[in-house]
Amino acid sequence: MKVLLFDIDGTLLQAAPSGRLAFSDALREVTGIEDTLEEIAFHGQTDPIIWGKIRSKHGLDDSNGLEHRFFSSYEVHLAHRLHDMSDRGRLCPGIPALLQRLVAAPDVYLSILTGNIEAGANAKLMAFGLLDFFRRGAYGSDHGDRNLLGPIAIKRAVATTGATIRLEQCWVIGDTPWDIACGRAFGGRTLGVGTGSFSPAQLLEAGADHALADLSDPAVVAEVMGLN
Repeated sequence: MKVLLFDIDGTLLQAAPSGRLAFSDALREVTGIEDTLEEIAFHGQTDPIIWGKIRSKHGLDDSNGLEHRFFSSYEVHLAHRLHDMSDRGRLCPGIPALLQRLVAAPDVYLSILTGNIEAGANAKLMAFGLLDFFRRGAYGSDHGDRNLLGPIAIKRAVATTGATIRLEQCWVIGDTPWDIACGRAFGGRTLGVGTGSFSPAQLLEAGADHALADLSDPAVVAEVMGLN
């Protein structure tokens, strides 16, 4: 069985700046602090890491369950922001056709590996009509260190399917060097996608096994991952 673990932002869809705006909304609601968070790097980071940077910047501690209250607020605001930005967000090239092909392929476990917390990931996928393609993977809410998410996703795939899964049959598909590092960390294979802020050449330099400009040709993607 092949396990295909997709990143979300920049790989499947473009939903910026909904996440940053929702973080800012939640910060205002929970703490009263006004901050656009423009100087905080979001790309390639897990949501807990981003929250840690915000806490450090403003000297916040986690008294009275602040983190739980923050992310509960974030989930609500993200859903609103995704609805409001429906005219600006878009799917990356070829995604619907690719997912339709992959979900119909035999012995393929199609899932997610993302720095988004699980509720945020599902909100983004639902907003763009992609949620039903994927089974449960691994998320920033499972661990703040992206490099530790691969084994969590694989463990869930084994529990769901009962199949024996070899690491060389596991692929991480993403648009940043952090996605590539995550796949390499657990011994999986990696496919870089140049639909985010990094070119295919940069993703190959980061250690990707393969890199494509986009995922617009399902046949090419299937060939790269040995699905033909």
